[in-house]
Amino acid sequence: MLIENMRPFRTSIQMTLLAFVFRLFAIPVSLFGLNTYSKHDAVGFGITAQRIANGQIPLTHIDLTNVYHYWGLMLSLFYWLPGPSDVYSHLFVSVIGCLPVWFVYKIATELYNRRAAVYATLPIAVFPTFLLVQTSLIREGPVLLLITAIVSLIVVPTDNSRGDPRYLTMLCFVLVTLFRPENLFVYAFAIVLGWGVERYIYIKTNYDVTIRFKHDRLATVLFGSLSTAIVLMVGQKILSFAIAPRRAKRARGGSAYFVGIIPDDLFTAAWFAPIGIAYFLFSPFPWMVKSWTYLAPMAVGILNLGLFIAAIVGAKTLLKSRPEVVISLTAAFALLTLFYGLMEGNVGAAIRHRQMMVWVMYLFAGVGLAERFGVDVSVQDKRIRLVRGAKHEITKPIDAQSN
Repeated sequence: MLIENMRPFRTSIQMTLLAFVFRLFAIPVSLFGLNTYSKHDAVGFGITAQRIANGQIPLTHIDLTNVYHYWGLMLSLFYWLPGPSDVYSHLFVSVIGCLPVWFVYKIATELYNRRAAVYATLPIAVFPTFLLVQTSLIREGPVLLLITAIVSLIVVPTDNSRGDPRYLTMLCFVLVTLFRPENLFVYAFAIVLGWGVERYIYIKTNYDVTIRFKHDRLATVLFGSLSTAIVLMVGQKILSFAIAPRRAKRARGGSAYFVGIIPDDLFTAAWFAPIGIAYFLFSPFPWMVKSWTYLAPMAVGILNLGLFIAAIVGAKTLLKSRPEVVISLTAAFALLTLFYGLMEGNVGAAIRHRQMMVWVMYLFAGVGLAERFGVDVSVQDKRIRLVRGAKHEITKPIDAQSN
C-alpha cells in the first residue's frame, strides 16, 4: 500500500523536475537579453531589487502596494549575495515556475487520476511560452504559483495534524492580491461561489427543503431585472475606468491587434468580447506571423485551441462528480478571460497574462484526454485486462474473488 501511495508522489516529482530542466535551458536566453519578456518590466524589477539591496531604497520606504517594491524586495535577497546575482534571481524565478506543475498535478490527481494529471501538467512544464515567461523576472510566475496553491489547498484534502490549511490559504490569497489586486474580486467570487454550490448540494442531499414564494414569477422577474440593471451599470463603470484605458495603452507595438477598437461602451464590448477572448487565448494566429520568433508561440496557440475542445469534454465529466470545483473554476476562468480579452491589445501581453488562468483549461483538458485515451481494468480468470478508451486507471491492486 505504501508503494502504491508513493507512485503519485514520484510522478509529480518527475513532472516538476522535467519542468525545471526545460527552464534551465531557457535561462541563458533571458540572461543574454534574447527573451522578449526579459525586457521592460523585467528590467524594472531587477533594477528595483538592486536598489533595495544597495540601500538606495531603504526598507522603511518600501510600499508593498507598489508591485515593483513588493516583487523587488523578494528579488533583492539575491543581490545581497556574492557572485552572479542575476543568475541567482533567474534560478529563483525558474524554481517558482516549476512549482505550479506540482500543485496542478495534485489537483488533477484528486479530481480524476494520475494520467489526467500528466496531461494537465505537460503544457505548463514544456510549452515554450511558459519557459520564456517563467525564466524572466516578471511577476507571472509567482502569481501562477499562488493561484494553484490556493486551489490545491481548497480542493485536495490535507492532514490537519500539520496545521490548519485555512491560514496558509489566507496568506496565499493576500500575497497574490498584492501581485494582482485587480483580480481580487474574481478570486473572492470564485471561492464564495464554490462554497455556495457545495452547501447547496449538501443541503439538497441531506435535507428535504423546499422554498416557495407566493408570487414566485413576479419575484423572479423583479430579481432578474434588478440584478441585470446592476450588472450593466457596474459593467459600464469597469469598461470606462479599467478596461478601455488599459487597452488604449497596450494596443501598441508590432504585435498589436485591432488597434482602433476601444471597448468603452457595452455595445462595443458585447460584439468585441468573443474576438478579444479568442485572440487572448489562442494568438498569434498564422496570419499574424511576421518572423521566425512567432512560430513557437503560434504552435502553442494552435495546441491551446485543441486543448480548449478537450477541456469542454473534461469539464462535463468532472461536473458530475465535483460540481463545486468545476463551477467555481469555470466562473473564474470565464470572468478573467473576458476581462483580459477586452483589455489586451498585443500578442506579447496576451501570452504573458493568459498563464494566470489557462492552467484551468489544461486541467480540464487533462481529464478530457484521460477519459478518451485512458485505460480500464477488468478481471477475468484472475487476470488483468486493459481496455482502451476508459475513464479510470489502476490505483491499487485488485483481487479477483469468485462468488
